Amino acid sequence: MSGVPPSAGHAEDQAQELLDSYRSGAGAARRRFARFHPRFDRPVTDATPADARFVVAREQGFDNWPRYRMSAEAAAIPAGGRVPAFLECSWAWGDWQRAQALLALQPDVARADLYAACVLGSADDVAERLSRQPEIALSRGGPLRWPPLLYVCWSGFLARDPSRSDGLLRTARLLLDHGADPNCFWRNAECNANETALYGACGVANHPGMTAMLLDAGADPNDGESLYHACEHFDTACLELLYARGVDPDDLSYNLKHVIDYRYDEGVRWFLSRGADPDQRHPVSGETALHWAVKRGFGPGVIELLLDHGADVHARTRRRTTAFPTVRARTAHDLALRLGQSEVAGLLERRGARPSARGTGDELVVACARGDGGRAAAILAARPDAVARLHRHDKALMSTVAQMNNADGVRVMAEAGFDVDAAGWMDATPLHWAACRGNPAMAAALLEHGARPDADAPAMAGTPLGTAIFRQWNPAGDYAAVVRLLLQAGSPVPEGLYPSGQPAIDVLLGRQPFAPL
Repeated sequence: MSGVPPSAGHAEDQAQELLDSYRSGAGAARRRFARFHPRFDRPVTDATPADARFVVAREQGFDNWPRYRMSAEAAAIPAGGRVPAFLECSWAWGDWQRAQALLALQPDVARADLYAACVLGSADDVAERLSRQPEIALSRGGPLRWPPLLYVCWSGFLARDPSRSDGLLRTARLLLDHGADPNCFWRNAECNANETALYGACGVANHPGMTAMLLDAGADPNDGESLYHACEHFDTACLELLYARGVDPDDLSYNLKHVIDYRYDEGVRWFLSRGADPDQRHPVSGETALHWAVKRGFGPGVIELLLDHGADVHARTRRRTTAFPTVRARTAHDLALRLGQSEVAGLLERRGARPSARGTGDELVVACARGDGGRAAAILAARPDAVARLHRHDKALMSTVAQMNNADGVRVMAEAGFDVDAAGWMDATPLHWAACRGNPAMAAALLEHGARPDADAPAMAGTPLGTAIFRQWNPAGDYAAVVRLLLQAGSPVPEGLYPSGQPAIDVLLGRQPFAPL
């Protein structure tokens, strides 16, 4: 079977009818389940509504229920409303799946609307319209009330569909030749910022061709957004284009910290080689790039690189804490000790760092972080209330130690009585970070000590299970092993998560009862 259902309500009815038939023992329904749902290739006592929805979606040619339902919802939009709906969801931060569903329903949408033609890079349609009305290059319209060039540079297709790249470039060229403003922007009220066409081209789509075209036309590289977000793509091509047009030296130094956020070694080298100051202070915490690199878990190579470019090994934070995440530390050396980075701490000592004075609580934190269970036990034997007396930031430190992929430190902290569900940066718990790093040993230790597999952190794709599937930040991680542990611990499987497109994980997910959150 294939096709698009006539309505979302009809799709729900299909699933309910199938479920009722299955539960009544109908052979045809049982065969449909066995054919389309991996969990039903063996006797199963009962099916859930989510199981039935999954079977119906697969019968209709869709990977999962949310995509099938989305197509149904798109089909239910009156023909006259499909173009505005397409424009509302086809920009870079829109609903990409819904945009594709709407485009499948109305493939000729580019001929129906100037702004849709811009989003899709239908240069011939745009050229025809400009030949009749040159002034439309400066018009604002569509549901977003944007000028046409913004629809091009913030098109979801620029970021996701290379086959449309040439058409989008031609469309942008046409608009610029007809007077479009290369510095046009839309106002982001949520963060009180002007989001420029250049930001869309380099910071979102990471598209060197569009970036170069806008810069050649006069786009300002110092728009407060483009350099910052161009750091996020593990590629220096757009960074180089911006730099060549004269980025502000202070912004260059500030964004050294942001490329450190992404643990991109080559990006760090790029910024330092172009004059970024590693000792520029963060405006909130007073941290330098050296602090920033330690708390992001860089090894000795990048730390030494920063030191070789003049980073001050003695630099201190402003209020004894770091920002994003919050860790109690003055120097980079303090920070390395509190996160269990013994090798980095040793390097800093060889480069002149001096240990700060430490009390009993500090000693306990440092011992736990470096995985020294014997020392931690001795401290607790002498001061059984040592964990309870810790500063609140230290009590939550296990999340940041887990972020460092420090399984030994996490295990000893759990044994010492630290909060295994403490939320840290991005509201992620230690179990989220174990999932993010693909570290089954860490995940097992946390689950053994009662960590919640259903803890929610939206920025980390929801539960730790979502994190293990959609936030795989460690190329060497064993994500299937973490998924298995989470499922064994009773982790809920949100509807639509299966299939994930990752065979080893889908084998595990496909044999679980689907339990919507």
